[in-house]
Amino acid sequence: MQVGTIDVNKLRGVTDKGPSASARSSSACSSGSDRWQREGEAQQERAAAELKALREEVKAEKLDAKAEANEVRERAAQRAKSS
Repeated sequence: MQVGTIDVNKLRGVTDKGPSASARSSSACSSGSDRWQREGEAQQERAAAELKALREEVKAEKLDAKAEANEVRERAAQRAKSS
């Protein structure tokens, strides 16, 4: 499913990774497992990077939509001016 041109599955992947990574890091801290802690931290970093990329994508789409709306207004003004 897509909202606008953002794939909701991408967002779902980010939200799935965050909590599981936090749980892995927490359990690693309590159990003393360095490997689990590193994996949890790496997972959190990937989720943060994916979320940042999605935010940038949304920002770019917002700017594109704004530019397109301005172009439509400009064309309408030109048509009204030439009539």
